[in-house]
Amino acid sequence: MALFKQYHDSKAVLYNFTFEGCKVLDRSTRNPVSNFFMEMLSTYSNLNHSCPYNKDTEFDYCYTKSASRVAKFFFETSNMNQSCPYNTYSSIEFTNVNCTSLDSKFGEFEYCYLKSVNRTYKYFSAKFKVYELPISSMKVNFSLWKRYNGYKPFLYNVTFDACKFFANNNSNRVIKFFYESFTAYSNINHTCPLNHDIIMEKLPIDFVNHRMTEILPFPEGQYLVEVRWIRSGTYLAFGKLYATLS
Repeated sequence: MALFKQYHDSKAVLYNFTFEGCKVLDRSTRNPVSNFFMEMLSTYSNLNHSCPYNKDTEFDYCYTKSASRVAKFFFETSNMNQSCPYNTYSSIEFTNVNCTSLDSKFGEFEYCYLKSVNRTYKYFSAKFKVYELPISSMKVNFSLWKRYNGYKPFLYNVTFDACKFFANNNSNRVIKFFYESFTAYSNINHTCPLNHDIIMEKLPIDFVNHRMTEILPFPEGQYLVEVRWIRSGTYLAFGKLYATLS
């Protein structure tokens, strides 16, 4: 399964992998990405039970609102929208933020807040004062959560070497997508070592909205983005950003 986005030509975005279909259908695989897409399609397909299969494969009655924003992306890129018209619009809204330092010797948050200037302009700002410079080695855990009777893991829970990623952004396409969603408004935009405080300055909601609804559409719902900084196996700080896509 590969996921593509049309630019000047078709380019792979985030996913390109092969999985054992029967293991996905009988829920024995632990791959959350393949499970997610199969669950999105199974309601409208006869691919809804475990192997073996002794019949033709059918996919019928596209209903994009219940199939989610990801379904819109699927139909656009596969040209299936010609026989399945739709008109869906979504927007994202920041709802809350929580920034916490777990090691005051390493650093502390000077500020971390959301601000609404008016109905159309809302932004997120944060500054983490680093007391132990330079930063030449750091791991980061990034996780995405979606609310279903409480927040549940959704698609991504990735721990990566931050300095290696800064040196080669293409080393992880998932992290690259989210990194590019804020890097223009942050000073974390160069390779290690980092010899300064970490700043996110006025990340506007409309910029994030464009990436989450146009570049790589996500299903509607309530989300939590959590980032944790790790050094030598110890958590140093974390940030939680809550948002609603509707």
